Amino acid sequence: MKYVVGVLPPVGAQLVRYAVAALVMLAYLWRREGSVGLPRRDLIMVACLGALGYGGYQMLWSTALQSTGAGESALLVAATPVMVALIAAVVGTDALDREKVLGIAVSLAGVVVVVAAGRGLELDADLVGPALTLLGDLLWAVY
Repeated sequence: MKYVVGVLPPVGAQLVRYAVAALVMLAYLWRREGSVGLPRRDLIMVACLGALGYGGYQMLWSTALQSTGAGESALLVAATPVMVALIAAVVGTDALDREKVLGIAVSLAGVVVVVAAGRGLELDADLVGPALTLLGDLLWAVY
């Protein structure tokens, strides 16, 4: 993806990527199930989740790759499970025990080390890529 966003704008790259994937998956579904329909009651939720998880996350992540290295981005995306654990604790679907809190602390320390090693901890334009990546992580975690 790092190469692709050097050739196409991030939005264009994601549009091509998901258009091809959607066509392939719809053809597979139609062949396997004989239909590509979805129950009406599920349409709004599926559309919202798609916009959040695939639209928001993918756009932020691919845009972030314009100012962040692929390796740094991959390490930052590894923070997503931490965000999932925190969100689950906030909404009450999981509890944070001592081991989970320790794991979260170690993971967040790792994110700080990665950002500091690559960009420093100055709050300037160089943090735009990592910040967009982490915001994308948050959208993916909510998804």
